[in-house]
Amino acid sequence: MIGAFAVKRWQPRKPRLPPFFSMCKTPWNVPISTRTVSRRLVESGLHSRRPLRTLALTPQRRRARLEWCRARATWMTEWRNVVFSDESRFCFFNDSQRIRVWRRRGERSNPAVTVERPTARQRGIMQDNAPPHTAHISQHDLRGVQMLPWPAYSPDLSPIEYVWDVIGRRLQTLPLPRTNDQLWEMLEREWRTIPQDTMRTLIDSVPRRVSWGIVARGGSTSY
Repeated sequence: MIGAFAVKRWQPRKPRLPPFFSMCKTPWNVPISTRTVSRRLVESGLHSRRPLRTLALTPQRRRARLEWCRARATWMTEWRNVVFSDESRFCFFNDSQRIRVWRRRGERSNPAVTVERPTARQRGIMQDNAPPHTAHISQHDLRGVQMLPWPAYSPDLSPIEYVWDVIGRRLQTLPLPRTNDQLWEMLEREWRTIPQDTMRTLIDSVPRRVSWGIVARGGSTSY
């Protein structure tokens, strides 16, 4: 797999209470603490979770994804001959505004508690349709390399998306970097520490991703 890091300085914002909590009051107009509200929600079987991020798939995009998956439904070990590439952005500060939802067990795919996710072969390189990949300079540098076509809005079909998530979670356990160079060093170090067995397992998951894409008829999958 090939990854590219984009470093951006991001000033932290002061956390704000969600509108739901700020409006909670008793019949006597006495504010209720967020801890009390959270405790009552848990007692009702609701738990705070990160929402499933779904894809903004139009009927045309769904058809393209379905056709792509069907064309590679029988691929198994062929995926080991593909070089997966992608890029991701990492910031200096944790996002204190990360979205959370309250839901019951088994409701992860419920549209009411999901949010849209933005997204901007023979031996060859897989690339998505992000601007950095479709730019003329990228195409020029990859002349002579067989490219694997990739459907738009399909990060769930690529195993490299999970790698970014692993690196992001590891960085959250480390002291915040003070400079761009420190952040670059941390990212490269964490990338190198991911075991090759993990990489192979992720690549071997692509046939399952393709199968789920067919089952969903080109719609979002749970990956």
